[in-house]
Amino acid sequence: MALSSAPSTRVAEPVWRLRIEPDASKPWMLLVHRRSRFVHGQQHVALTAVAVGAVTVASASRKRWRLSCAAEPAEPAIKSGFLAFPKPFVFGVATSAYQIEGAANMHGRKPSIWDEFSHKPGTTNDGATGDVACDHYHLFKEDVALMSSLNVKAYRFSISWSRILPDGTGHINEEGIKFYSDLIDSLLSAGIDPWVTLYHWDLPATLDWLGPKEPITSAFSTYARTCFKHFGDRVKNWITLNEPWCSAVLGYNTGDHAPGYTDAGECAPYIAGHNMLLAHAEAVRVFREEFADQEGQIGISLNADWRQPMESTYEDRRAARRAMDFSLGWFAQPVFHGDYPECMKETCGDRLPTFTPDESALLKGSSDFFGLNSYSANFAKVAQQPLEGSGYWNDIGVEWWHTDPDWERSDMGWPIVPWSLREILLFIQERYSPLGGIIITENGCACESEESADLDCRSDALTPVAWAGDVGRHQADMTFDDPERVRFFRAHLSAVHAAISRGADVRGYFAWSFLDNFEWAEGYAKRFGIVRVDFPTQERMLKSSARFLANVFEVGVRSFLVLTSYYPVLCRLLRSWHLACFDNAAHVEVALLEKHKLMEGVQAKIDHARQQLKRDCLHSRTKGLSLLEGSARLHACRQVMSFWAAIAAVEVDRRSHMRLYVPASIYNLE
Repeated sequence: MALSSAPSTRVAEPVWRLRIEPDASKPWMLLVHRRSRFVHGQQHVALTAVAVGAVTVASASRKRWRLSCAAEPAEPAIKSGFLAFPKPFVFGVATSAYQIEGAANMHGRKPSIWDEFSHKPGTTNDGATGDVACDHYHLFKEDVALMSSLNVKAYRFSISWSRILPDGTGHINEEGIKFYSDLIDSLLSAGIDPWVTLYHWDLPATLDWLGPKEPITSAFSTYARTCFKHFGDRVKNWITLNEPWCSAVLGYNTGDHAPGYTDAGECAPYIAGHNMLLAHAEAVRVFREEFADQEGQIGISLNADWRQPMESTYEDRRAARRAMDFSLGWFAQPVFHGDYPECMKETCGDRLPTFTPDESALLKGSSDFFGLNSYSANFAKVAQQPLEGSGYWNDIGVEWWHTDPDWERSDMGWPIVPWSLREILLFIQERYSPLGGIIITENGCACESEESADLDCRSDALTPVAWAGDVGRHQADMTFDDPERVRFFRAHLSAVHAAISRGADVRGYFAWSFLDNFEWAEGYAKRFGIVRVDFPTQERMLKSSARFLANVFEVGVRSFLVLTSYYPVLCRLLRSWHLACFDNAAHVEVALLEKHKLMEGVQAKIDHARQQLKRDCLHSRTKGLSLLEGSARLHACRQVMSFWAAIAAVEVDRRSHMRLYVPASIYNLE
């Protein structure tokens, strides 16, 4: 659906025709006027709308534009000057080996620490293991075909170390080499770029990150060299480690993850993390010195959730900064600056290992890009009394777990706070300025509505769709409805837009995850996938979020509703308009995301426009302004506030009464 650029022959009242290009397989945008078929406005108003043929509505002072239907082909929606993802921008999906492959004891693979850990009673939900998982080992060709049908351009996956080197070092398993080689070839044939993670938590059972230091770092460099040698001619994007914080803290402190240590001592997570950093640095050295002719890039993926100061006081800002240093900074500071954060060294003392000058030099600048996995946020404040316990958690010395009671939560219990992604991206840009930019290597959510859904009896959760053919075990004629995840991706991609517009050098976004999978200690109870997996039958079923992201991957910025206007004019326009997004399942949503560009002028003018927007809409006769942001059916006032927040590029949670973000919260503490 698009708007004709050719006005009618009536000069006094030009007419622009609204063209609708029907496509039953994709969402489309309809603008519905409450009383008439005309748009009234002044100055310039531009609305660029969703998915397939976008809508552009323009109006000039005291002129009226008639909307009508025509059968002409849609015009491109991306126009010069509109905020868009930078080109080239990587859009993709992500998984990991142990979570989806299965075939745990087949074709030469030997156990990893997760094989041993998950088989111990009480370590995972319902005793689940990754023995079969999604059986991707046998179904990878069908999965690649499904990715291709979803317009996926990049696929991030990990290699199982114990499938390549079953004993951790030494003997190379040729059947493992063949599997990953075939997978890479299939991806390239489908036009999908492979992004390969060397280590995603499945350490061979014969090894331990506690060391000794030399054997474990040497083993990892040998493994990395093997992968570079066999796959580097086709793989141009490498990630050494995924979320070393999780491996160190959850594996060597709380015992929630493999290897499950709880009594290894207060130094254990720091030693494990230290050895992982050295292993990363050694693998990068091997890549840059021995395989430079492959002309690829290599980096690391670090996880962190944003810590927002509870109050705008210096003490709480400092507490939030400290919480970020003990999570993100623990690994980012050595990788980008060569040493641990000062607050960690001061607090931990000799419990925190030190780097030699050579190790520090090897670490500094050892990532071509900044890989970020981020899902949520919390408030942080100064601890009111000494924290209970000892070790890592006590070392932080900050109450970092506070939340807003109105925040929506995912099925993991994590607060859904879209603006936090914007803030952590800006923080990384200001603190580390990675030369290769920032790649969001994981972002997604588990939805509560999926946890116990029985597809045989939940017909209300299934939507018939027309899709491009039947792909193997993919049920092409049905879609599982996951509106919560669609809203999650919309809001977080909006936050990425906002970060880019404010100077963050973001170059890619990988949705977690492609398939429902083995979610570590949660077993199969939590579903993050955009493709639903029926684990007993291994059938794949698209979710609504898969269709949404397919449109994003295909047309980029055209998959969003982008509002650009002179604010007072938009106020008056909104009073008489409903904006609704109807997909072919007749579900109504509003994709209200990111405004195109901040208005030129001083802050006072913007503040005045905000106040006028609130006054006009609050006194409007159309109190039922239809802005359906997810499942939050709010009052007109709260709808208007949400709308205002998006227009002003201040992404607040749609269900929250929390204070607006204080811009200089933890950047400058001096």
